[in-house]
Amino acid sequence: MAYMRLGDLLIAAGAITDEQLQAALQTQKTSGQRLGDLLIDSGVITQHQLIDALQMQLGVDYIDLTRVSIPVELAKYVPRAIAKKYCVVPVKLVKDELYVAMSDPLDFIAQEELKAASRKQIIPMISTRRATEQAIATLYGNEGTARVIEEMKRQAGGTDGDIVPAQLVSGPDDAEAAPTIRFVNSLIERAFSERASDIHLEPQQGEMVVRMRIDGLLHKMLTVPANLQSTVISRLKIMGGMNISEHKIPQDGRAMVRLHQHELDLRISSMPTVYGEKIVLRLLDKSRRDISKESIGLTGDDLRKYDALLQNSSGVILIVGPTGSGKSTTMCAMLQQLSNEATNIMTLEDPVEYDIPGVSQCQINEKTGMTFAVGLRAILRQDPDIISVGEIRDGETGSIAIRSAITGHLVLSTLHTNDAVSAIPRLVDIGVEPYLIANALRGVISQRLVRRICPHCKKPYRPTGDELSLRISSTLTYQHFVTVETDYAVERTPDPLMDKGTETVIRKGVSGHIVETYEDTVVRGEVVSTRYVGASHDTSHAELIRYGTRVYEVARDDTIDRVVPNADGEGGILYFKSGDTMTYSKVMACSSTAYYSGGDGGAAWTTAVGASVGIGTIAVDPTVIPYYTKMFIQTTNGSRVYGMGTALDCGGAIKGNIVDLWFPSYADCRSWGRRAVTVYILDKKAS
Repeated sequence: MAYMRLGDLLIAAGAITDEQLQAALQTQKTSGQRLGDLLIDSGVITQHQLIDALQMQLGVDYIDLTRVSIPVELAKYVPRAIAKKYCVVPVKLVKDELYVAMSDPLDFIAQEELKAASRKQIIPMISTRRATEQAIATLYGNEGTARVIEEMKRQAGGTDGDIVPAQLVSGPDDAEAAPTIRFVNSLIERAFSERASDIHLEPQQGEMVVRMRIDGLLHKMLTVPANLQSTVISRLKIMGGMNISEHKIPQDGRAMVRLHQHELDLRISSMPTVYGEKIVLRLLDKSRRDISKESIGLTGDDLRKYDALLQNSSGVILIVGPTGSGKSTTMCAMLQQLSNEATNIMTLEDPVEYDIPGVSQCQINEKTGMTFAVGLRAILRQDPDIISVGEIRDGETGSIAIRSAITGHLVLSTLHTNDAVSAIPRLVDIGVEPYLIANALRGVISQRLVRRICPHCKKPYRPTGDELSLRISSTLTYQHFVTVETDYAVERTPDPLMDKGTETVIRKGVSGHIVETYEDTVVRGEVVSTRYVGASHDTSHAELIRYGTRVYEVARDDTIDRVVPNADGEGGILYFKSGDTMTYSKVMACSSTAYYSGGDGGAAWTTAVGASVGIGTIAVDPTVIPYYTKMFIQTTNGSRVYGMGTALDCGGAIKGNIVDLWFPSYADCRSWGRRAVTVYILDKKAS
């Protein structure tokens, strides 16, 4: 079984028939392809069927190379020529056993050559041809780097040891040793040659992984032994002017390097993680000059709309999209197109990514107080025709930019939103007035980065009839916005210390605007339904009015809802069930009695002060409660209420804290009897 041919093995596994094998062998005579590749290309079997058959019949383990980190030092055991010739790549070394991923584990000639070249026992593993080719390109692209890493190891005087979080390890004294410098330089050079936008150095348990973002996707390039990561990180922090002794807080740095007559601006960011500091480098080619509307992919109707926008002499043009979607590059193309000797163009950028001839470019530096808002105010005094603001981050910058556009300037800027229609709610959300947006906004460009098709392996594709009909009949949704003027509301607040019937305006009302959002459903180019989504916050300000509730008389059946004493303990406010309020100066605990003047509900005599008796007449000790004092009386437990009364009478038996309450009949007097009462002395006396 060890030397069974691939065709026989696939037949034994039930993957193909003998007729399919004979047809493939006949084709192989003229094409020269490997049998496995030929069967896959012709659609007889899939890549996974081939792998499953080989695993089952040979007992060879499958390895997913996309999930494996291959140490760069393994490249020395398998020469590049052999790896490419037989599509093999070393995976790991365990003592004298070298594990090798192969697209064809039945290629015993390849295994013998590998054994001779490496002087190790070969343990074959199976992988897909595409994954193996990619791993070969990655590994042997790092050959030079691997040699530098070996030099760094020798210089460090050790091998891989136990891993500890890097924040507990100080940087080496000789951080700028030649091997480390060459390693960092090789990383930058390779990133430039691969057209990478970012380099990620990510500490993990046992190693530091280096990845590069190419055409929007991260690709794993190599790994660095853990005991060397502090050396590499220190070198990068020195380049960026960062503090190499600080490992516990994020840092930002910047460096400029020259590579192949290109000036690269490096933005370096560090972030503490559990296994050490993660470093991310953003590469910006400042010497790039080929940025144009054609080079960024604008064609057809999009190109015509783009050109129409740039015909405006004033207003705001926004470029929106998530982080890393190429907004700054598009703005650079715009500025290059608009730049001429008759136009004064000034920019505010953080950082200045591209040098644009004929344009005055200003660098933002928030540490020195040079913010977007401050710089924008200064630019307006420089007689600009066109202003470019790198990003609108806050309401102040947005308002200044919009007002600048209204006063006759063309303003270009970027904004972080997911689509074009979200730009308006975003501006409103950060505090820009809707009426300013309506007057100034000329257009919004929303964009994404699209991966390029490989020029060597691309193939034409014609969509099927089902796919075309799906596109034509697909349902799309769009949002549109309506600005609505709003009147101000009136908010009235009761004031218990103001007399009833009076009021005071605390704040005048101001009318405003609301931006309403609607979602249109479009089928085959026609709007079939519209749904209200929501509205932004109302920019109007309500009018605030305070009105009085204090009275000096309440109905006899009115009762106290609550009592709020003053903070100093002297007096307070009575809140009644009716909503009225009264102020009192004193509260007394008294004993109450009842009396009447004889006859049927009438009075036969006058009081001590010469007034006629009636409901609310109260006899008091004038030395305790002066005549004409107005009171509100209820039992201490609140079960009975006498209500409003005035001190108009006295009596020989009424001494001290005693009040005698007049009732119109003997029966009423008997019903009241003698009760403990609470007497609230009101602020206003009877006239």
